[in-house]
Amino acid sequence: VIFEANRTAGHLTSGVILWNNVLLNVGSHYNSSTGRFTAPTDGMYEFHFGGIKNNVSGVTRLNLRKNGAFQIQNRLAEGDVYNQTYITTFLSLSASDYVDVEVVAGSFYSISVNYGRFGGRLIGY
Repeated sequence: VIFEANRTAGHLTSGVILWNNVLLNVGSHYNSSTGRFTAPTDGMYEFHFGGIKNNVSGVTRLNLRKNGAFQIQNRLAEGDVYNQTYITTFLSLSASDYVDVEVVAGSFYSISVNYGRFGGRLIGY
C-alpha cells in the first residue's frame, strides 16, 4: 500500500486539496476526486505532504487530517513569498480511516506538478 499525488493547476485559499495527478497508487486507496487516502487495513502509516505558498507575505497553513480531525500542521512562514516546505509524519490508522490535507490559511500555490505533493505508505502493523 503506497501512493503519491500532486496538483497540476489552481491556487487554493481554503478547503481540502484535491491532488489530481496521481503518480503512484498501489492498491487504489487514494481518491483524487476527494483528496482522501483511505486505509485498507489497521496499521502504522507514514505520510508526507507540503508544497509552496503563493506570492503572499502572510503565513500559509496546511493541515493533515485524520477522519476530518487535525493531526499536524505544515506552516509556511510569513514574510517570504514562494516559501516551500514538507513534513513527514506517522499515524496509526484503523481500516476505513481516511487522511487528507486542508488549506486553512494563506494561499497554496499549485500550478506546477513539482511544487506540492501528498503521499503515504503502510509501514507495519
